[in-house]
Amino acid sequence: MSSQIRRHTVKIESFGFKIDKLYLRDILFTNHLFSQLDDEDLNEITDTRRLIEKSRDTLLFASGEASQGVYILIEGVASERYAEDQTSPVDLGATIGINVVVDEDSKYDTTVNCEARCTYIFVPLAQMQKFINSYSDFESTVYHDYFLHKIRFLKDYPRLV
Repeated sequence: MSSQIRRHTVKIESFGFKIDKLYLRDILFTNHLFSQLDDEDLNEITDTRRLIEKSRDTLLFASGEASQGVYILIEGVASERYAEDQTSPVDLGATIGINVVVDEDSKYDTTVNCEARCTYIFVPLAQMQKFINSYSDFESTVYHDYFLHKIRFLKDYPRLV
């Protein structure tokens, strides 16, 4: 477990909430990529059968692993590692694995580890492509997220003069 990531895990059940469609929609509305979706598409990706749970200290995926789609962190604490010394916390509601929508090789470029028990929504690549074709701003938002993802890990590199 990364010593840089020290956050308390708050389970929504502790406050009397449960993970249901309404909670999932609320989380997705915090994600500017998925907040564009109409009710039909939101209902489809907030189906609780899409949820993936991972226990503490397990990998969601590893760098170089073949991709099937993207994930959205719904509950828990996760970290994303780009290189041995570059680790960043994953924000609640963040899209993880966005590079596979942009890159042609469809392999993850980071490793994501669950620092505590995590719950994710999984969105297959085919569905991401459907959203790109259906929503005028979706593709530009995917590229925006992709470049932010890349910049987050490049900011620690020294500038070349």
